[in-house]
Amino acid sequence: MKRTKFKYEEGTWFLVPLDNRDFVAGVVARSSFISHGILLGYFFSDVYDQLPSLDTLCHLKPRDAQVVIRFGDMGLKNGEWPIVGKCVNWSSKDWAMPSFVREEPLTGRRYEVLYDPNDPAQRLSEQELKVDERKDLGRDSLYGHSAVQRYMAHVLGYEVPALDLEKLQGNKKTSRGSQRPN
Repeated sequence: MKRTKFKYEEGTWFLVPLDNRDFVAGVVARSSFISHGILLGYFFSDVYDQLPSLDTLCHLKPRDAQVVIRFGDMGLKNGEWPIVGKCVNWSSKDWAMPSFVREEPLTGRRYEVLYDPNDPAQRLSEQELKVDERKDLGRDSLYGHSAVQRYMAHVLGYEVPALDLEKLQGNKKTSRGSQRPN
C-alpha cells in the first residue's frame, strides 16, 4: 500500500495498520488550534486489506464508529498511516466532540470530562458522576499513534503481543553497565 504524506485537516480520512496486512479507517474530527498535533478521531471496525476508495469511507457515519478518542498525529505526520483524502461534503457539525470519563484509581470516583467542541486539547470542565450514574463514555486519555494501533487491534480481536519494554527502552543499561533484570 502506497503511503502518502500530506497535511491533514478536519475531515481527512486515513488508515491505521493493525498488523502487516490489515487496516481500519479513521477520520480527523477535530484538530487543536493551540496544541498542534492533538486530534479527535472516529475509528471504524471495517477491516481493509487494501486502500478503500474515498467514496466508501465517505458513506461512514459517526454512529458507525467503534471508538472515538483523542490521539496524537505522529502516524499521519510520519506517513505510517496512509491518508485517503477528504470527503467533499464533510462537516464537523455532524461529528460531535463527546464527553469522556476520568476515574481516580484509588478512590474509584468518576468524572465526566468536557472538552472544547472545537479543540480536543482544551479541557473545559469535569464534573463528578454520582455513584449510581453509569454513563457509557470513552476513557479520558490521549493516545499515541502506536497505542491507537494496539488499542484498535485489541478491540477488533486481533492478537496483540505484549510490549517488549527492553526494546522500547532501547536496551538501556543500568548505571553499573549490566542489563536490567527481566
